[in-house]
Amino acid sequence: MLIDAGASLDLKSNDGRTALMWACDHGHNDIAKMLIDAGADKNHQDEDEQTALMLACNNGHNHIAKMLIGAGADKSNNFLMERPH
Repeated sequence: MLIDAGASLDLKSNDGRTALMWACDHGHNDIAKMLIDAGADKNHQDEDEQTALMLACNNGHNHIAKMLIGAGADKSNNFLMERPH
């Protein structure tokens, strides 16, 4: 696997998102868990100042949000965690 080969866990896309953020945004629980367990940055903010926790919450992925919180994700900067009306 790429992680075992030393791939960067926190490589960023053009908009500043990491693989963990993409997994949390799209509800990929197993991938998010694997990245968290491997030491991915749980509190990185993208260009819009969103975190993995915000993305999980905003998209209704509560199981991932709970996993992030349990792994120590910072809840204090997630003031935007609201679902659009």
